[in-house]
Amino acid sequence: MLAAIDIRNKTLTVGLKGSKIDEGQDSANGAVYSSGSAWLAIRRFGATTFRSSDEYAMLMRQMLFELGLYPDLGSTKGLVLPSDAVSWSVWISSVVPAMTPTVCAAAFDVFGVEPRLVGPGTKTGIKIRTDLPGEVGSDLVCAAVAGRKLIKGPFLVVDFGVAIALSAVNASGEFLGAAFAPGVETQAESLRQQAAQLYEVRLDFPDHAIGRCTAESTRAGILLGTVGMVRELIRSMKGELVQGESASTGLESIPVLGSGDIIGKEILRRLGYETFVPFLVLEGLAAIAEKALSLSEKASS
Repeated sequence: MLAAIDIRNKTLTVGLKGSKIDEGQDSANGAVYSSGSAWLAIRRFGATTFRSSDEYAMLMRQMLFELGLYPDLGSTKGLVLPSDAVSWSVWISSVVPAMTPTVCAAAFDVFGVEPRLVGPGTKTGIKIRTDLPGEVGSDLVCAAVAGRKLIKGPFLVVDFGVAIALSAVNASGEFLGAAFAPGVETQAESLRQQAAQLYEVRLDFPDHAIGRCTAESTRAGILLGTVGMVRELIRSMKGELVQGESASTGLESIPVLGSGDIIGKEILRRLGYETFVPFLVLEGLAAIAEKALSLSEKASS
């Protein structure tokens, strides 16, 4: 079974992937699971460098308890698994170096195996064609890997979080580069901190661009402004991507995949893009783990 962990600046997303093969077994005795293609559970936790490995381990154990894989939450002896259960594989994508050792320690404590980090040297199937390949975030690489499984031609990924990250992959499966912009919540937080009379508002899409009160004006500027910003970045990146493709490749033929915060789904919908995979990085981690297992089996045969 796979535990995929995506470490971001404010969130920690954990996905457990496998298949339950005996629905009738009582969870108190330990349900039976095997490796498979289904996400059994995905949880997003608040992340901070001040949280200890014990706290992250507790949250992960709660996930396992929900699946019947950790019958006693008071136990600190590790997983309770049937003897015929497959072993765990743990893969991590991290863009917060300060949190990486803490989460790795928590994962080892819970799953009993050393986590594997996506980074330089990891065989992902995606070639990095930037000036400094080593500095490309593992989240961008994982999203590109997942996108490549869905789309065989060139495509863009727009990931919404603390930052909005747009990245481009060509028809050969090469990661060409990215563009970063402040995320929706980041913009709102910055305004609250820097503008004395702008208070916290709920970020719902406004009906009008001309706000008639402070809350409406803030929503219009942030949300409609973000739509315009993302539209222009997509248009510009598509234009540059087309230049390196065949003459038959047009701007409209390049798909756009959305991921991350759910507000991004509405932003892209307003631009005419409907494909939104909230946990694209986890999908990429699963694909990388599958590739590593295949390479390992070939090497041992």
